[in-house]
Amino acid sequence: MNLGNKIRQTRLRAGLSQKEVAKKSGITISFLSQVERDIAAPSLKSLRNIAQAIGTRVSYLLDEDTISSKRIELVKKNTKEKIILESGDSIYLYPV
Repeated sequence: MNLGNKIRQTRLRAGLSQKEVAKKSGITISFLSQVERDIAAPSLKSLRNIAQAIGTRVSYLLDEDTISSKRIELVKKNTKEKIILESGDSIYLYPV
């Protein structure tokens, strides 16, 4: 399962609409829709806010056992550093 699908499935299990999650997490409905379809990647802050809004933890959403991709890329908004998570516990920081 990919990150977007995992967010969507968790949101639906919680009985929440995209509108409710967007409002609780401080993002737009269209951005949440893009995240759920893996068109856009959320910042760490947005991912944390989405996780809180749907009643879960970021670690659950990023758990590699339930995400099909073995490579997850996150970009820190203010520093523009790219965080790449590969195969579990390795974290590499690259300036963008």
